[in-house]
Amino acid sequence: MSEIKNIKVRLADGTIKECSLEIPHPLPWKLIFSGLNLKSCEFYGDDLFEALIALRIELEGMRAQVLCAGARPNVFPSGMSRDMGGGRKACAVLLGNHMSSDTIDIFDYAEPKLVGSVDEQKEFYEKWVESIKRAR
Repeated sequence: MSEIKNIKVRLADGTIKECSLEIPHPLPWKLIFSGLNLKSCEFYGDDLFEALIALRIELEGMRAQVLCAGARPNVFPSGMSRDMGGGRKACAVLLGNHMSSDTIDIFDYAEPKLVGSVDEQKEFYEKWVESIKRAR
């Protein structure tokens, strides 16, 4: 059984294209992306968040970005979400604040101005972890 989601991708020239993302169930964790010049490419990870990162890295190589919540620099799944739900649900965090119990689907739409690169997300995560340590 699979879930199909339509997702938006912003290209280097600013145009937005609608693409298809298949999320097969059950394991292994993978995403099947169709659209642009990628004809039904599969992206794997230890959970859905990691599979999304693999897709984002591929798109960044094409100078494109997927417009979804999981591509926002300040969005991360908790350890529990990753272990129990495959990283599908995540939290938007602020520097100095612990993760809240409010979660969002990593595949929900995000405005282009909110989306960042994989490197930006990793950098924000490191800053956030440090900010939590300092807040103690």
